[in-house]
Amino acid sequence: MVFIEWREELNTNIALIDSQHKKLIGIINTLHEAMNHGKGGQALDAVFAELESYTAVHFTDEEKLLAAHQYPELDAQKTQHHDFIEQLARHRKNFENGQMLVSLDVLNFLRDWLIKHIKYLDMKYVPFLTSKGVH
Repeated sequence: MVFIEWREELNTNIALIDSQHKKLIGIINTLHEAMNHGKGGQALDAVFAELESYTAVHFTDEEKLLAAHQYPELDAQKTQHHDFIEQLARHRKNFENGQMLVSLDVLNFLRDWLIKHIKYLDMKYVPFLTSKGVH
């Protein structure tokens, strides 16, 4: 059983964004699967690295797309992205310093942030980009 399933309510109908969101969900599901097999601690460092790398790609692509079309709420997106990167770095540092064990708290943080971000912030730009012909 996967931790996060792709649901229609997460679909922006913007191919690049949806494929990147699915990739992020896949990374989180990889951590969940490792935890189910008692290997969460071993997987977490690699998952943190992959999340840091891939969110940088995704956030950059998304911000470029929004900037290219002069999305009026781009600054709010950038702030959310920056906050996530800081929170992820804090979780990673705590893990590396032995202050945090792999737990559902990390998975829940990742899931909740991503789902809420897609549903409540990303979905706000969908009509705007769609009106500009972006798919």
